Amino acid sequence: MKKNTLVILICFVIIISLVLISNLFFQKKEDIKSILSAKELSKFENFIKQKFEEDVFNGHWKYLRDITYEYKEGIFEFKQYIKDNKGRNTTSYEVFQVKIIASGNQIIFYEFSVQKNKKVKYEWKDSFSWEPYYVSIEKFKNDEEYKKIKNNFKKIFGSDLNESELFMADIVYGGSCGAGAMYSSERMQLNSFVDKKDKISILKWLKSTNAEKQIYAVEGLLKLKKMGIVLNKTELGIIKYITHKKGTIKVCNGCIYSSKELSEVIKLFEL
Repeated sequence: MKKNTLVILICFVIIISLVLISNLFFQKKEDIKSILSAKELSKFENFIKQKFEEDVFNGHWKYLRDITYEYKEGIFEFKQYIKDNKGRNTTSYEVFQVKIIASGNQIIFYEFSVQKNKKVKYEWKDSFSWEPYYVSIEKFKNDEEYKKIKNNFKKIFGSDLNESELFMADIVYGGSCGAGAMYSSERMQLNSFVDKKDKISILKWLKSTNAEKQIYAVEGLLKLKKMGIVLNKTELGIIKYITHKKGTIKVCNGCIYSSKELSEVIKLFEL
C-alpha cells in the first residue's frame, strides 16, 4: 500500500512539474504574440532587448534592411530555453522565428513560427539527417499597406515586387564561402554574366526583391562599366538608390557567415 502511495505521489509531482514548465513556456509565447499584436517595431525591439537582459532567450536578427527607403524586412530568430519548476533554464530549448515587414515603426506584416525538424535521407549514402522547417503560430498582413509597398517598389525599380524573394536567408554575398572556399552559386552566376558581358541578366538582379542579389548586381554592373559598357541614367539611378539603402545583408568570408551593414559592403566598391 505504501509503495503504491509513493508511486502515485511521484507521478503527481512529475505531472505538476510538467504543467508548470508548460505554463511558463506557453506564457512566453503569449507574451511575444501580444507584443506583435501591437504592430509597433520599436515595441518588439524593446521586448527582445528586455528578454535578453532577463536571460529568457537569446537570438539575433538574421537581417533587418530596407526593401525601399519606406519599407524594411527582417528575420529575427531566437532560442527560448525551457525552465524547470523552479524557474531555472534547462539545457532544452525550442527555436522560433519572427518575420517582419515594417513601414517606419508600423508593422504591416509579421509571421511568428516555431522550428520543427524532419528526417531526410541523404542522396549519396544510406543514412539520414534532420532538416529544419517552420510551422506558423500566428500571422498578420495589412492588405492595404501591402498594395502600397508593391506600388512603391515598382515605381523605384521598374519591376514587380517578388514575394517569393522576401525573407530569403540562403543567399549570401561574398567571394569564397565555406571550408573549401568555394564560390556560392550566385557568385558563379555573376562571374559568368560579367565574362559574357550579359548586362540584361545582371539588370534583372538589380531589380530583384532580394538585397543580396541587388548588391551582386551593383558589383557586376560596375565591372561592366569599367569594361566600357554604357549604363543609362535610369540604371545609374537605381545603383545609387541601392547603395544608399540601410540595414544588413548576409555575407560570407571563408567559413565565417554573418550579417554586415550595407554601408560597409558598399565601401568596397569604386562608385
